[in-house]
Amino acid sequence: MAERRKLLASGVCIPCSDSQRGSQSQPAQVCPPCTGSAAQSEPSPRQVGTDAELAAIFSALLRALGEDETRPGLADTPLRAAKAVKFLTSGYRTSLASAAGTALFPVEDGEPAEQPGGMVVVKDISVHSLCEHHLIPFFGRAHIGYLPGRRVLGLSKLARITDVCARRLQMQERLTKQIADALVETAQPRGVAVVLECSHLCMCARGVQQTEAVTRTSTMVGEFEMDSSLRNEFWSHLSSARL
Repeated sequence: MAERRKLLASGVCIPCSDSQRGSQSQPAQVCPPCTGSAAQSEPSPRQVGTDAELAAIFSALLRALGEDETRPGLADTPLRAAKAVKFLTSGYRTSLASAAGTALFPVEDGEPAEQPGGMVVVKDISVHSLCEHHLIPFFGRAHIGYLPGRRVLGLSKLARITDVCARRLQMQERLTKQIADALVETAQPRGVAVVLECSHLCMCARGVQQTEAVTRTSTMVGEFEMDSSLRNEFWSHLSSARL
């Protein structure tokens, strides 16, 4: 356990550290700086069509639905839809580094503290994303807790990182883990806990049409994964009343 805590404090993810040890059948691998779970939160750059190219696709979609895209109510819809879908997927074109910026601060004034700080919890962060299976929205709230290493991350950056990860074609299960991995990559904490509670229009507005259904997903990393008392403290924060 002490070794795992040391690895988390150093910023090397545990999957990478395991792979670096290697074996007779699997040689050790180099992590530059992290090619394990944390790196998966950052998508590779991708080319995006222009507004005009995307608008042409939406015009074709309207025609395929039997609509007249030239009628007054739809005349500008293809271009508006093109701009909207680019915004809704803007996370592909925003790096975690730019989202976090330089907002890493020492726990105490002056040099970074030798003793790590206590738990930081931010509740009710808005989440808006697109289901990658049906291309329709899911939305809800994220609750994030982390145990700082020698520095803390600016509170607003937790919301920014969540938004960058969410503004992609997503599954809630993967989004939950990507937010945790992004915080490990960015802030190098001793542990991270993330809970998402979302409503999915693919389940509410079509299919089984369960309008009251809410999906909860969670992931625990580092000391949260190893220490049940920390998990209990985190869950107690989520159940406590608002100020």
